[in-house]
Amino acid sequence: MPLPLRHVERREEWRVCGSTTGRAASHRSSICTKGKAAPELVYSTHRLKTPMRRTKPKGAGDPGWERISWDEALDTIAQRLLKIRQDSGAESVVFGISTPSGTALSDSVDWIERLVRLYGSPNISSTTEICNWHKDEAHALTFGCGMPAADFSNAGLILLWGHNPTHTWLAQADAIARGRAKGARLMVVDPRPIPLAKQADCWLRVQPGTDAALALGLVHLLILDGAYDHDFVRHWTNAAMLVREDNGLLLRACDLDAKAPGHPLIWNEKQETLEAWNTAAPEPNASLKVVRLINRWW
Repeated sequence: MPLPLRHVERREEWRVCGSTTGRAASHRSSICTKGKAAPELVYSTHRLKTPMRRTKPKGAGDPGWERISWDEALDTIAQRLLKIRQDSGAESVVFGISTPSGTALSDSVDWIERLVRLYGSPNISSTTEICNWHKDEAHALTFGCGMPAADFSNAGLILLWGHNPTHTWLAQADAIARGRAKGARLMVVDPRPIPLAKQADCWLRVQPGTDAALALGLVHLLILDGAYDHDFVRHWTNAAMLVREDNGLLLRACDLDAKAPGHPLIWNEKQETLEAWNTAAPEPNASLKVVRLINRWW
């Protein structure tokens, strides 16, 4: 997210500060160490400003780097890539992309991926930080799309589960402080005494490796109390599907009739009968409105 430089007379004294306008307004003045180091990266005496070409074999004590122009560098790379594709096919090339989290690649990664696709290679090797992967990928794998940051400033209850924003995401720590000032309660699940754990209304200091047991226990309580979105769970999860007690797998139509398709079965409470659920259908079954959500099959 773009953050402006505050101008001062001496270039070496420039510093990065949080924006109070536009998309970055939610970050306010809280930015991480990487952001604060931006002027150092830009004005470092070690920063490479021109392409370098190796003149000695790999493994040599002195690589023999020499400066070349951008045009020469781009022409050399393009010629080699075209030659490799002609001789060995585009599939023989792997494109390595650095992480957008620790570099200035955020504005360029889409163009690099377009280059890879135009070249014809299916091989992309990229890296990311622990703090970034789950934010971008875990939500997409769970909900189908990436999710924005939680609205901590306006929350009634803030739950931090293995998350230490004071050290890893200062903008969120700032938002949590604003939410707390408005009366939000704070619950922390973490074996570590992180700063916010000491301020929490409830700190669950679980033993490492027992998070799943705690999560399942909370899910069990939500089910017993009916404290969940019934319509969402009924239409967009597999909670309505029957589960076999002999092996813990979903009960499917082919389990009862070898000639039937492998659609999972659900129980229609109104008609008191089994129904097959074609999950590939564009819309959920109309009868899901009368489907029992808590199911077993003996």
